[in-house]
Amino acid sequence: VVTSDPGVIEVNIQPSGAWTELRSVIETLYEEARRARLGTEKFALDGTHTGTGGGNHVTIGGATPAESPMLRRPDLLRSMITYWQHHPSLSYLFSGRFIGPTSQAPRVDEGRVDTVYELEIAFAELERQEPNAAPWLVDRLLRHLLVDLTGNTHRAEFCIDKLFSPDTERWRLGLVELRAFEMPPHPQMALVQALLVRALVARFWEAPYRGHLVRGGTDLHDRYLLPWYVRKDIHDVVDDLLAHDLDFDVAWLEPFLEF
Repeated sequence: VVTSDPGVIEVNIQPSGAWTELRSVIETLYEEARRARLGTEKFALDGTHTGTGGGNHVTIGGATPAESPMLRRPDLLRSMITYWQHHPSLSYLFSGRFIGPTSQAPRVDEGRVDTVYELEIAFAELERQEPNAAPWLVDRLLRHLLVDLTGNTHRAEFCIDKLFSPDTERWRLGLVELRAFEMPPHPQMALVQALLVRALVARFWEAPYRGHLVRGGTDLHDRYLLPWYVRKDIHDVVDDLLAHDLDFDVAWLEPFLEF
């Protein structure tokens, strides 16, 4: 589906059931855009090389809501939220220039100091209900927390608009959208983003991620908006994948650190 959006042309691609299918779709999309004289990058007035600003969001789900890993295993979303909260490089390395609590994909711990405490309550309730948690439970526990400063569920790093919405059956699709990904200039970089998410989902499926949420305070931005801390943190993420027998090469991320 191709739609107009302020300053960009938004392309929503079909779901992919296998890696080879996703690779074919991404490479074809970039090539067709090039032939239409469209770019996946831009330059600011000062010459800074940036993404388009339109985003390169990653959506996770199943062929049907019942097959969605997010509804089959409610602990999976908890693992992802906790892991992203522990590793800010996943929020900032792949994002565009507009980040923070007023951006279109704020982290859950940006903007509201009480959210971490409320998340701990939600996670405790989720753990109490496992392993027989109802499919709607994770949506009800997190819908008021995965929001921006105005309470908008769509403008959040982890968007659960279409997970199991209480408002309409049309949005009970078992989908979670990761919105903190900017459009990279090359199709292989886009595929690395998708591969990293796939690897992390596989890691959490086999070994759910637990741990206390971090109260980073001002350290979140004082440290992780600086390149050195982002580089060190994303290297820690790759080391963790390798420790769980997922053969992810840290060299694949160097283009993002340079970009």
